[in-house]
Amino acid sequence: PANSDSPDRTTSITGCICNTGYYGNIRDENSVCSKCPANSMVPVHRQGTSVKDCECYSGYYGVITSDSSVCTKCPANSTSTAGSQTIADCKCNKGYYKVGNTCERCPSIGNVYGTTETSGATSINQCYIPSNTSITDTTGTFNFVSVCNYE
Repeated sequence: PANSDSPDRTTSITGCICNTGYYGNIRDENSVCSKCPANSMVPVHRQGTSVKDCECYSGYYGVITSDSSVCTKCPANSTSTAGSQTIADCKCNKGYYKVGNTCERCPSIGNVYGTTETSGATSINQCYIPSNTSITDTTGTFNFVSVCNYE
């Protein structure tokens, strides 16, 4: 059927599977592969037989239960893994921390913004200015010889 392939080059219709981003139960020539809802797909190497097998792309979240299901984009400066179902699955990017359901940039000192060890920071206390950072303002240049944490 349209939007399907035969990975093993089988000559039987039942050996076909729907392409990535489509789902369907291929039994005969009248079988159909339907497209997953926007911003979702059936993961690669998995045969999806119903819309419930579709998952939101990385950077989106939602529960797929019907063709009208919606995958919502994670808030600015955050991302999620494929298959995420709630906004809580959206993790702030490195250099940002979570405030409610938004991600705020770590504060700056002079013209240098703080950062975080990894993505997923949940508090401003996880922001810091790295050691060996120099900041210059009208009073001179300041060198951070060790990590400067926000508290």
